[in-house]
Amino acid sequence: MLTREAIVESALHVVEQGGLEALSMRGVARRLGVTPMALYNHVHDKADLVDAVAVATAEGLQESGAVDAEASARALNEVLAASPWLVPVLAQSRVGLADVHGDDWLTLQAFVLGLGALRGSGRLDEEGADRVFERGLAALLADPPA
Repeated sequence: MLTREAIVESALHVVEQGGLEALSMRGVARRLGVTPMALYNHVHDKADLVDAVAVATAEGLQESGAVDAEASARALNEVLAASPWLVPVLAQSRVGLADVHGDDWLTLQAFVLGLGALRGSGRLDEEGADRVFERGLAALLADPPA
């Protein structure tokens, strides 16, 4: 039986394999063995699907036990370092950590996403990214977002 969860899981697999540019309704449908139109009973459009992937990822971060600002930022940084394809998914999405943790997290999310983009572009090596992360996180936590 086709479900929204199965569609999101399939979309996540597609993006993990080929990046956000590989995600298409046809590709997800093909992978699930259904027609593209069948997906529209569960997701409104591609933007809705991208949002659902972002929500699933954010919920996964929450389930990891990251309950405070520092733990959440660290968990997101680790995920983005391991899965650079996720940076544009979260950046393009209309959802994010604020949907899971509240508005106080927007500054932290923007910082970690920006760092993930720099790391993914090759402008920062892993050591440099780690230094920037630690310094930036310390500065943000010393003066937490309002």
